[in-house]
Amino acid sequence: MEKEKVVGIMGGMGPYATVMFLKNILELTDAKKDWDHIRTITDNNVKIPSRSRAILYNEESPLEKMIESCLQLQKYPVDIIVIPCNSACFWVSEIQRKVKIPIINIVDIATETLVVSYQPSRVTVLGGLVTYQKDLYKNSIERFEMEYVKPSEKLQVKIVQMIETIKLGVEIDSLKQQFSKIIEQLIKKHKIDGVILACTEFTLFKSLSFSIPIIDSSLSLAQFVVDYVKNGKPIHFDNKKVADFWENRALMLKDKKLGILQSTMLTSNKGEAIKKWENEKKSY
Repeated sequence: MEKEKVVGIMGGMGPYATVMFLKNILELTDAKKDWDHIRTITDNNVKIPSRSRAILYNEESPLEKMIESCLQLQKYPVDIIVIPCNSACFWVSEIQRKVKIPIINIVDIATETLVVSYQPSRVTVLGGLVTYQKDLYKNSIERFEMEYVKPSEKLQVKIVQMIETIKLGVEIDSLKQQFSKIIEQLIKKHKIDGVILACTEFTLFKSLSFSIPIIDSSLSLAQFVVDYVKNGKPIHFDNKKVADFWENRALMLKDKKLGILQSTMLTSNKGEAIKKWENEKKSY
């Protein structure tokens, strides 16, 4: 009998989000007995420096501590590492260079979940300051031909305040009411037809119902873990999906719906393609 895979979790960002993520895995697993559940190794590393303060105030980077945590999980060993924190994904590519175990990117998983299940056209992302300021989801969303709708700075302030309240471990009904109003405003003002909850604290709102699809990034990542361990889901790209995507880009290019530069730069418009191309040339 093949040995079941073990999942490493780099947690602590924040601790309540990590607990909610573990709860998601448990609830999604078809288990009749304790031993039917998935074996996980969790480093609830609350000592990792603040991701937001590192970006906003140029304080200590969390990178080295995150690498240290992943290396410890690798020694255990584990088969994959997941990070139930969206802002931490800003550093994932740098962490992966130091770690042999595959690190699953919650940004890609959540975006793919939304696309495969609902195919929306205008998507907004609700998350912390790093996710907001660095537009962590923008490329992933636009790669699937969706429009990335960024919340206003005024609205982002409210979102951050909600996150900080949840981090205190307090579940307040008024928070759910406030969140519902935010979603309704976004639908009315920006005509969005899809939302990604890009802060794992927002799992608190997963039971709420709306007229448009709301994807909880923590729940999406938890579902990936279950599918990977229990259903043999591969961690590599879906080759057919990639081929279909590029075939579609080629047809759009042939029909002159986009230019060569826009097609290869994977942007939603020509202006962004030129800007991206100029920035890439500067980095060489």
